[in-house]
Amino acid sequence: MKVLYNKSSELSHANRRTFSPHLHLKKGSFSFQDVRDEDIPRLIVNYLIWICAAHLIILEVADFVFPEGSGDRVARFKRERQDMGEKLTRFNNQNDGQYL
Repeated sequence: MKVLYNKSSELSHANRRTFSPHLHLKKGSFSFQDVRDEDIPRLIVNYLIWICAAHLIILEVADFVFPEGSGDRVARFKRERQDMGEKLTRFNNQNDGQYL
């Protein structure tokens, strides 16, 4: 399982193997993975909101995985997670509210 997870993580997260094919050294630029320039205004916002929401859900699952968590650090974590969720909702609403 660990080998499969590590391989999946290596191929799906930004790293030298996933980033380098998108570099254009002669032009001194890079592309946003598989997003064409004309799609950037629409898709980048969509992708950003989706990625942030997915990671917030992962952090929310921590409440079920570690139900015994308590104390000041856990309370602070939950407040900050709530703040991020509210910021993400406001950002989504400012972008037509169509992504969440």
